[in-house]
Amino acid sequence: MKATRVDESVARGVPTVRVDVISNDTGEIAEIPQMNISNANAHQLLNMLSTFGIEVDPQEASGSFPADSYVLARQLIGKEAIQDFTRPYEESRGMGGLMQDLGVSEDPDSYEQEQEPSGPNVYSFGLGADRISDYLVELDKMVAWLDQNQVPDRTIIFA
Repeated sequence: MKATRVDESVARGVPTVRVDVISNDTGEIAEIPQMNISNANAHQLLNMLSTFGIEVDPQEASGSFPADSYVLARQLIGKEAIQDFTRPYEESRGMGGLMQDLGVSEDPDSYEQEQEPSGPNVYSFGLGADRISDYLVELDKMVAWLDQNQVPDRTIIFA
């Protein structure tokens, strides 16, 4: 199976590799490697990659970067660098969603009262070094797939 063309995604307007399967005598399905990660973890991963020379804005929700830039950066990313981008587990209590819970009333003096958190618990499960390493392994698989299938536009796309 080889990439036959690169065009633009109708849904997102980003470059998309189209693969035509002409025949599959084995009955096996060849899968293109992909990742589905939380926005917070994607931000950390992109932030780490940007510190190693990959031109990507970690604040953007979508974009792309050259696979060749990743290959060069990957050689520099060691355990110490990965540790710098971990995030601890956190738990907090959010504010209530009702206007009454927020202290809004007709009495202007009520706005100055302390408001106890009364909303839902908010959990951030953090990001460990092992998980970051797993993400890098998945990116490695993407690059290997690009090589194996001779994709002309060696680009990693995120959205």
